[in-house]
Amino acid sequence: MTEITRTDEPLTDCALTLATSCLNFIVAFYTKITQQPMYNAVEVLQHIEKLVENLLVPFMKSGNFYTYVINLRTYSSYKEDESVMSMKTGCKSLPDLRCHPLDERQHPCIQEHSPFGFMAAYIRLVYIWSKMHKGIAAKAQQTESCHQYSKLYHSIALILFTSLHPGDEHIAHDLMSTVIFTTDYLVEGRIGDPEAVELAELLKVSETSTETTASGFETSNIRSKEPNRGVLLRDAYNNLPSIRACYMTHFGDMVNTVAKSRSKFMVIPHEIESHLLPDFTGALVPMDWMFLPLLQLYNQANQAELMGKSMENLPGHYVTGVTNCLRMIYMLETWRPDSVCQVTMAAKITRLMCVFLTGNDLFLEDTVHYYLLALLKLYTQPAYMDKLDFNVPIPGVASFYDLYIVVLTQYGAVSFGDPLFASFVLLPLQQAYNTQLKKAVWGEHQEVIRSLRIQITQSIVPLERYLTPQETHTELLQMYLSALGSGFVRQVWSPVLYLVAVHHVSGFLFSTVDKTDQVLVKTQFRMLKHVLAMKNKEVQHHLLHYRGFNRESPTGFNLYEEIPANRRGVLQSLQSI
Repeated sequence: MTEITRTDEPLTDCALTLATSCLNFIVAFYTKITQQPMYNAVEVLQHIEKLVENLLVPFMKSGNFYTYVINLRTYSSYKEDESVMSMKTGCKSLPDLRCHPLDERQHPCIQEHSPFGFMAAYIRLVYIWSKMHKGIAAKAQQTESCHQYSKLYHSIALILFTSLHPGDEHIAHDLMSTVIFTTDYLVEGRIGDPEAVELAELLKVSETSTETTASGFETSNIRSKEPNRGVLLRDAYNNLPSIRACYMTHFGDMVNTVAKSRSKFMVIPHEIESHLLPDFTGALVPMDWMFLPLLQLYNQANQAELMGKSMENLPGHYVTGVTNCLRMIYMLETWRPDSVCQVTMAAKITRLMCVFLTGNDLFLEDTVHYYLLALLKLYTQPAYMDKLDFNVPIPGVASFYDLYIVVLTQYGAVSFGDPLFASFVLLPLQQAYNTQLKKAVWGEHQEVIRSLRIQITQSIVPLERYLTPQETHTELLQMYLSALGSGFVRQVWSPVLYLVAVHHVSGFLFSTVDKTDQVLVKTQFRMLKHVLAMKNKEVQHHLLHYRGFNRESPTGFNLYEEIPANRRGVLQSLQSI
């Protein structure tokens, strides 16, 4: 190792093979040293420290180290076509069968000049030393090569974490303990990314006195002292130790399986109960593992309520657990979006809705509220909204409609008109989604309409998504008209829903319908008569004079000064009947 470090000239194949054998011998020695009678932990750890400082770290700074890492890509088996490889070896499951290093047509990683064997032995040595001495990883990370690729290492660890199978529990535990929740690998927190985001937010606010959403609406903050993205990211980054403790606690039921898995890996015979592999039931952790603490706390709260316990004042660990989970989700969505992209948008929204169902006032906690709002703003950006589909299967949810009914019931009971809770309730009411969800609000749960006090300027979702395309479901249109006529929805307390109802009812009343569809014609005729007979002249005026949506208007829409000629013709023909 010393000779390799001193020179930038690559070793000959013979010398590299000798170095590989020496490293493998050292790995075998340290793997079994803890089981030897003369083992002295203090002396061994001190000796490892000297070897790391004199050999490991200098080698990672050498030119040969970079050369070998680059050559790993050159001799990678991933560059070979699978069909070609199976033809070479005759066995797809054993790609190196009957391979010879001197045959260039064979498996790339064992070809002549390949550094694969040496680098594999080197990584095994680093792993064994890191397991024995917890300070080794920190020393290795001080090298420039580790700093440069910290983000890559973290991304790979996240992919590996969701690719593990039953029997790999010790690897999952090691990744959680040393990589996933470690500040050294979330380099954005160290290089000033939160501060850069915060500065960008401040500059944005300085240009305009109000915050503008992707839809062009000027929205006032739901809470007057809402922290910006940079502050939230800095807070999450600083709380990574607490976040790690939270996730380790929620994966605590894996303690026994982790011990068994590690015993097999370390080949400790007296602790191995069986060499049979566990039943394969899919990946060890689901793709949405970052949301699991939310679900577990929600289930615990539900079970406590079923046992008669009051959940008015949640224990402190509920608030801490939910907050840390939201922090981790926000960091991953911001800095590692690829690790969360496999989770459907419907699943993400559903998991966040569970926060509102956990206790009665958990969502009112400041920190919980801030992160929920930040995630909602992120998920309502066009790139995310276009992927949202509540009809897709959601793991753990038999029916989104049933869950939505529970959310509506909870909103009516404990929300007190909270704008954030209301924003989540309004999400499924967009025109792109199932009509049954809209009928749930405008029909059986009509009482929640009055408390959905989202202002036109507060809507996080672009209002066009609630208005286009024109509603054609006649039963839902009659619900809109009934709510307008009875006063269940009014502009003064539910401006967004009032706009939605007026827009769709007016659009249907004066639209050209298929004359051969007698049911549709009669429905239009009956609704027009209902409008003309309305006692509330303001609503009647809005329906007859509605011109179109206008984000600049305080009411959210414009009116014709006089009823257009085509509409007058329709009304005159109706009155003549």
